[in-house]
Amino acid sequence: VWLDEVGPTLAPKTLADYRGLWATHGAPALGAKLVGEVTPGEVATLHRKLRTTPVTANRLLTRLRTFFAWAERRGHRPKGTNPCADVGRYKEVARERYLTSDEVRRVHAALTLAETDGLPAAPHQQARAAASHAKRRPAPKAREVPK
Repeated sequence: VWLDEVGPTLAPKTLADYRGLWATHGAPALGAKLVGEVTPGEVATLHRKLRTTPVTANRLLTRLRTFFAWAERRGHRPKGTNPCADVGRYKEVARERYLTSDEVRRVHAALTLAETDGLPAAPHQQARAAASHAKRRPAPKAREVPK
């Protein structure tokens, strides 16, 4: 139900990531429980089991925290009982990422297009230009009304 409500606001890949996290890690550990029965200890145990993959553990914890906050707002859990509230996140180590050959080709093509055809103005710049143009136009002269 939660994903039915928030799903339309998410990018398709994000929604697929949420579903994958739940199917792979959340459902096997918590799927048989009612929303109001999940305890902080169970969430902490699940998070701890994923400690060798801290990014995954933290992403799942964030999704669960968001879900249980939603459940509280909808009355499926008493207010202030989010079982994720006191579960700490693991430290994540940043990693360096390099562009793939395909990404390099796409960046090159975009830059070539920008150099030859130019870039379109950003929407806020288009609006600003239109407003500036409107200010420069002289106001129409009032016509005399025949008596």
